[in-house]
Amino acid sequence: MIGSLVLGVLHIAGAALWFGGVLSIAPIVRRSLGFGRDVQRSAATLAYRFGWFSGVGTLLSCASGVALIFSHYGGFKGLPPRFHIALTLSILALLNAFLLLIPTLSRLKAHAGEEGARTKTEDAVKRLSLATAFSHLFWFISLILMFARSWPS
Repeated sequence: MIGSLVLGVLHIAGAALWFGGVLSIAPIVRRSLGFGRDVQRSAATLAYRFGWFSGVGTLLSCASGVALIFSHYGGFKGLPPRFHIALTLSILALLNAFLLLIPTLSRLKAHAGEEGARTKTEDAVKRLSLATAFSHLFWFISLILMFARSWPS
C-alpha cells in the first residue's frame, strides 16, 4: 500500500517536472537576445537546466507509471486501453526530450553569446518552441487519459 502511494507521488511529481520544466524555455532565450553576451549565456544555461529537469521528469513519470502498472494491475494484460495510449505518449515525450529538446539546448548553450549567433539562436528558439509544444501536447493528452474514467476499461 505504501509502495503504491510512493509510486503515485513520484508519478505526479515527475509529470509536474515534465510539464513545468519546459514552460518558459523559449521565452527566456528569446528575451535574452536584446541583451549582452553574458545574459545570453546565462539564459542558455538556465534553459539547458530546465530542459534537463523536464527530461528527468518525463523519465520519472514514465518509469513510475510502468511500476504502477505492474504493482496495481499485475502487468500490461489487465491494463485499460487508455493507459496503453498514455504510456505510448509518455515514451514519445521521452524521445522528444532527449532527441530534440536537449540536443537543441546543448547547441544553444555552446553558441550562446558568440558573434553572429543571433540567427542560430532564433532558429533554436523555433525548434525549442516546437519541442515544447509537443511535450505539452503529449502531457495534456496523457493527463486527460489518466482521469477519463468513463472510457471502457
